[in-house]
Amino acid sequence: MADDDVLSESDHRRLVEHGAIWVSVDCHDLPVGFLCGEEKGDDFHIWQLAVRHDLQGRCIGTALIAAARDWAVARQMAAL
Repeated sequence: MADDDVLSESDHRRLVEHGAIWVSVDCHDLPVGFLCGEEKGDDFHIWQLAVRHDLQGRCIGTALIAAARDWAVARQMAAL
């Protein structure tokens, strides 16, 4: 997963318009991580999850996944 290509700018724009995106910010309101995905039938597919390298291992990614999970559960999605 870590070796996959990043999403293109057009893919990011499409997900901003039609998907779901969560952004984690620091105390200065600067982004430190994000998760983006979209509904695929009854499932929610995570396309990309990234956390700033120097902040990895601090549960930021875990919190982003939890937010996506809660969102999917609230919409009665079958899988994440």
